[in-house]
Amino acid sequence: MSLELFVEHLTGEAGPADEELFNLLVSTLPARRREAVLLHFRDGLTYKAVGEQMGGITATRAMQLAERGVRDIRERIAMDTGLSLPFDNRSETLRTIIAGTVE
Repeated sequence: MSLELFVEHLTGEAGPADEELFNLLVSTLPARRREAVLLHFRDGLTYKAVGEQMGGITATRAMQLAERGVRDIRERIAMDTGLSLPFDNRSETLRTIIAGTVE
């Protein structure tokens, strides 16, 4: 799995991710963004391969869908936790949240 890559896109620094939380967050996305995020970050496919899996869209379009999905998740976490965007100096807190180690 490439969930560490997902965490890096989400927070700016690689780290562990809780698979259950990842799946919950991704489930809130619209279908095409969800598919792009899952194929790229969970399955580890390149954007070109993601585009092929999604019916022949370009790698650029696959990247746009995945990146928009990550932004949507970032915004959702900010709303749910009260963290303000951009996360900048709060990325450690965000990494703790996505790793599922919040007490």
